[in-house]
Amino acid sequence: ENLYLADSGAALGTIPATIGNLESLTHFLASKIHAHGTLPSELGQCTSLKILDLSSNQLEGRLPSELGNLVSLRSLYMKENNDLEVAPEVCRLANLKAFDLEAQCPAS
Repeated sequence: ENLYLADSGAALGTIPATIGNLESLTHFLASKIHAHGTLPSELGQCTSLKILDLSSNQLEGRLPSELGNLVSLRSLYMKENNDLEVAPEVCRLANLKAFDLEAQCPAS
């Protein structure tokens, strides 16, 4: 499953916890949709996710440690958001090849 909302002009608001029900989601592209708040930990239930693009929104806070469950994730784009912090679990994702975030992985 793919969910493309990027540049659609949609104003999503907050990303709902029900996103975790999309366990077969492989691509979630939602840049520039005016999403705000924090990412729900339930996003970590989308274990088939390969590409996650939530850049150019107003997201803030710490990326949930549950994102460390996304073992298939290859690309994570989160630039141009508000003060995001990276959970160490995200930094340890072995298949992550593209990581575009203005925050750094915490020192181990």
